[in-house]
Amino acid sequence: VWGYGFLCVSVISLCSLVVGASVVPFMKKTFYKRLLLYFIALAIGTLYSNALFQLIPEAFGFNPQEDYYVSKSAVVFGGFYLFFFTEKILKMLLKQKDQHHHGHSHYGPEALPSKKDREEGVTEKLQNGDLDHM
Repeated sequence: VWGYGFLCVSVISLCSLVVGASVVPFMKKTFYKRLLLYFIALAIGTLYSNALFQLIPEAFGFNPQEDYYVSKSAVVFGGFYLFFFTEKILKMLLKQKDQHHHGHSHYGPEALPSKKDREEGVTEKLQNGDLDHM
């Protein structure tokens, strides 16, 4: 068992090393920021699902045969995704509505974020009301 465990951990670590080394040439490109964003999202989703399905129920001492915590955890996990997708869909719909109505802006053209700022998420911060870092 120890040998198989060590072998599996070694293979997984080597795979992450190869993927990490293959990303290095893209570090100066815009593609790197998008790739990094997806890798961070993958890491957050993995850690979150591991905590929700394994660590938290075991910390509370739930028995999987008696408490059916896996199905309850799946419902909670699905609820988070439902709210996430609802927010994204509403943002898309409201963005389309704003583009059709050509409303007025309270900011001059010099106050609008540049292309670089948009890539770094300044527009997202403005939409969420986080103006402290501006």
